[in-house]
Amino acid sequence: MQPLSSRNLNNSTVMGNDSERRKELKDLEKLLGVHMRRIDLLNQALCHPSYVNELPEERGEHYEKLEFLGDAVLELIISHELYEAYPQYEEGELTKLRAAVVSKPTLAKTAKKIGIDPFIKLGKGEELGGGRKRNSLLADALEALIGAIYLDGGLKMAREFILQHFSDEIERLDKDQQKMDYKSILQEKTQMRFQTLPKYTVVRESGPPHDRTYDVLLTIKDEPYGIGTGRNKKEAQQNAARAALKKMEEQ
Repeated sequence: MQPLSSRNLNNSTVMGNDSERRKELKDLEKLLGVHMRRIDLLNQALCHPSYVNELPEERGEHYEKLEFLGDAVLELIISHELYEAYPQYEEGELTKLRAAVVSKPTLAKTAKKIGIDPFIKLGKGEELGGGRKRNSLLADALEALIGAIYLDGGLKMAREFILQHFSDEIERLDKDQQKMDYKSILQEKTQMRFQTLPKYTVVRESGPPHDRTYDVLLTIKDEPYGIGTGRNKKEAQQNAARAALKKMEEQ
């Protein structure tokens, strides 16, 4: 049995001898930063259902199944990257971060940045209705491209593509998290709820002098509310404050 990446899945989309389309797809490969062995998969990933439904026997399959696959691959890769980048975060926090990266607006913005919209095949009605600029359509097409890249080159190739084009979004998340002053937010909440201030205590220091790690225990009225770890005391205190805020939300 052939591996999935090398099988011709129902001959995906019929391209025939359309040399102009093949040239377009080769140009797209350069924008994507990939080299596809099966260019028919790349073509299918850019065929909107409205385009295929006009002449279904001639135009083969549209991109919806590839979109389904690409969505799963994207979530897996982004989940792994966030898991590695934010070891101090709990599942709920990681889920929120992932949702921001894989949201339709973010996908559409990435699709526009790459410049895939001129390569999408649309039906006449969809084209006249402005579908080429619609965020949801661009997001779906990008997920379909990820699915096609995965089928053609496996998880390694898909991961390289995703990190190449989504690393800016992950870095932006990191900067947004760093801007959050959890200590100030917590101080305001503890004054309102408990009429007191939180106390931060360094409970452990580890690592060589040039690469220290600090564990900070946060207490409110002598009750433990959270522990934070960081490369310096300030970072550890911020992480402890974030943990305390989460506990307060659950109470």
